This record gives sequence, C-alpha cells and structure tokens, in this order.
Amino acid sequence: MAQEEAIEATTAKGEKVRLLPSGRWEYVDPVKAEPQKKQRAEQDERESKAQGGLFGIGGKIYPGDKDYNRGSLNPNRR
Repeated sequence: MAQEEAIEATTAKGEKVRLLPSGRWEYVDPVKAEPQKKQRAEQDERESKAQGGLFGIGGKIYPGDKDYNRGSLNPNRR
C-alpha cells in the first residue's frame, strides 16, 4: 500500500494549510505552525501517559485525574 501524502489547501481566509493523512491539519507557514506542533507534542505525551483503553476499548484516565494510578480496588491488597 502506498504511503499517503499531505494535501496542500487554502482556507477561506487565504492561508495555506497542509491536510495530513491522520486527519489533522497544520499551517504551511512555519511561524504559524509552531504553536500547533507544540500543542500536538503535549497531546501526544499526555496520551502516552494515559491509563486504560486496552486495544481502543473503554475510557482512558489521564494524569491529574483522582483515579489515576490508584492501584487495586481489592481491600485485601491495599
């Protein structure tokens, strides 16, 4: 299967953007794209630290949640 490439597009305001195969988009202008790249890196890091969601099933618990890393619910193992 061939690897998909980004599609170049223009917004209604005339700004050049790149539509990525993952469903995301980013500005072509590096100055405008920098905040997006920083935010994407933060989101990816948060997702990598999430607990739960085995094989895409069920919810995920993120750092900062009261249930994050709470351990066993079995009272004999606390």
